[in-house]
Amino acid sequence: MARMRGIRRLGRSVVTTAKSLFLLWVGCVGLCVWTGPVYATSILEVESMFLNQILHFGTNVPDAFKATNSGTNMNGDTSNTKGSLQVLSFGYKSTDTGPLSSAQVAVMVDQEAVRDASIAAEVIGKALFYPNPARQQDEAMLGYQLSKNMDIELQMYDMMANRIFKNTFIAGTNGGKVGFNKLKLDLDSFSGYFLSAGVYFYLLMHDGKVLAKGKVAVIP
Repeated sequence: MARMRGIRRLGRSVVTTAKSLFLLWVGCVGLCVWTGPVYATSILEVESMFLNQILHFGTNVPDAFKATNSGTNMNGDTSNTKGSLQVLSFGYKSTDTGPLSSAQVAVMVDQEAVRDASIAAEVIGKALFYPNPARQQDEAMLGYQLSKNMDIELQMYDMMANRIFKNTFIAGTNGGKVGFNKLKLDLDSFSGYFLSAGVYFYLLMHDGKVLAKGKVAVIP
């Protein structure tokens, strides 16, 4: 469509130029008649010059139209392709940089380790059970937010200070990843062992340090 619009604009330009030169030629002829033979020779020379310009301009028009009707097809053929679909240009750019090398992976790991080392290990806000109180046969969730990736140890104790549960979550996995973590605790978490009704205490620890603690009531 862009090529056809260009052809139309070129045609209109040819017509406008031809009209302008024709009117100028008519004016020259009229001036020659009005002024008499004194200026006839000079006027005819001017007339001849403009006619030559019209002819010279016209000789280039067929070549221009011929250029718009030729192109290059997908096989590299530059023959006339009038009436067929033309490919003006094509190409592609790949954004795939390929797999990372072991050296690049090592650098990224080192950078992440340096970044995490500068961040204090902490639980942001409170670590909460939902629902609370909870039934062991139902699904209960413990949610908390970590400041960075770190190993987290969850311990639970009964009211007699007996540890009834312990589990470790590796840094970067659910339970030990930066941001919000959600742990599911149900009957399977305690290997099918039923807890008696009562209050239980839980601790979130990292490197032997308690980061958060709370309590949950278990009902039948």
